[in-house]
Amino acid sequence: MQTIAVRATQVPAPAAAPADDAEQMPAQLASADDSADTPSDKDTVSAVQRGLNSLGFLHAKVNGVADEATAKAIRNFEVYFNYNVTGRVTRALVDLLQQNGAQI
Repeated sequence: MQTIAVRATQVPAPAAAPADDAEQMPAQLASADDSADTPSDKDTVSAVQRGLNSLGFLHAKVNGVADEATAKAIRNFEVYFNYNVTGRVTRALVDLLQQNGAQI
């Protein structure tokens, strides 16, 4: 049996967002303090989904929507490779996926 070490950091709760923004993107995928690194385009989300699919962390259609299944797959990827667990789609995540052999 293989044991995987988990390093998690506590992330402060995101600032309250207007009702329409909160409905469009789950809270764990967007945070006020990293808005410059939060993708608003489907291309970045799709790249993350393709990378997660290629590594076996996501078993869903690539649709460019940062949903709960995508966030869960990101968290699983982060735990497996011992990264800080955020569950968020970022451009830096695309780089991490590629560094770990993902096909984007």
